[in-house]
Amino acid sequence: MRTSPWLSAESHHQLVSHVGLTAVTLHGMDALDDVRGELAYLAARCQLPITASPDWIFSTLDAMPTAQPWAVLVRDEHEVLRASIVLATTAENQVEIVGTDQGNRGAIAADSADSVVALAEGVHRCLRGRPSGSEVVLGPVDANHPNTQMFGAAIPGSTFIEDDPIPLIRNEGQVLTHYLSNGMRRQLRKARNRLETDGLAWTVSVTTDPDEISSQLPVLERCHRERDHVHGRASALDGEAGVRLWRARIKTLSRTGVLELAMLSIDGEFAAHTLSIFDGDTYRVLEGRFVSKWSRYSPGRLLEAHIVDQVLNEQAVPVVDWMTATAAEKLLATNDSDPMVYLHLP
Repeated sequence: MRTSPWLSAESHHQLVSHVGLTAVTLHGMDALDDVRGELAYLAARCQLPITASPDWIFSTLDAMPTAQPWAVLVRDEHEVLRASIVLATTAENQVEIVGTDQGNRGAIAADSADSVVALAEGVHRCLRGRPSGSEVVLGPVDANHPNTQMFGAAIPGSTFIEDDPIPLIRNEGQVLTHYLSNGMRRQLRKARNRLETDGLAWTVSVTTDPDEISSQLPVLERCHRERDHVHGRASALDGEAGVRLWRARIKTLSRTGVLELAMLSIDGEFAAHTLSIFDGDTYRVLEGRFVSKWSRYSPGRLLEAHIVDQVLNEQAVPVVDWMTATAAEKLLATNDSDPMVYLHLP
């Protein structure tokens, strides 16, 4: 795997010392693989979202054979990892946080203010030698997180670019209908009435078993792609690279036991699915699609309502996260959001 020519050719290169902290660069998959366990421990310690975890990052890199991955790490005097950021340089010489494609949230992994500043200084020094005209836009990241603000403030000339917020449902201990708009209640009621009138039965199955999820991937892939095309838009699964990334993430998350597949069937025939992630105290909806044939019965909405009702009321999960910026009217429900920003570096 090639390395950006403007980065040091050494896998470990000291950049800056700051209050007993030292920033180093790593580049290439071999070097990153060597610190994967440390990255995972830091991510857990900092309570990062799953989309900023090594599982997500490495599955992303596995599906990007032409990427030029590199990282800046901050260690203390005892060689303990205190901060990190995993980046990739694209063929167009753009630099981005690995895993933030398609609007997925990234994060600045750091366990103290000093380590955030050291990380920012390390990244800034790495970027000084990049070609003119190359662009560095990092994000989206949580606008309100202290690490985001400190990281940006530590890099001279950096600016924040506001992004659309990511919608959430914060559990207020109410029944599902409390979170639904009047229009959504009518849509769900109409869907159930139509099924009853047409004499159709619907069932929901849920699994976290990796083998069961893997066996359903061809069906889910077709459903995902078909719904995108029905809406007149290109699908992330149209090309080989997109399918490889989608499958890599699903397989990695299912192996760790955090991925849940829910499927709704009408008269025994597959009609809709959701893929969701149990991420600490947050339930993140990775995707949801339905088969156009059954659109009269709003199977996607019925399924979302079923699983959201379960996680909010039966499992008392504090937050349902829709994961990427989506207009509220396109969602089952939302009562809050996380503001997001991109960090533009000079």
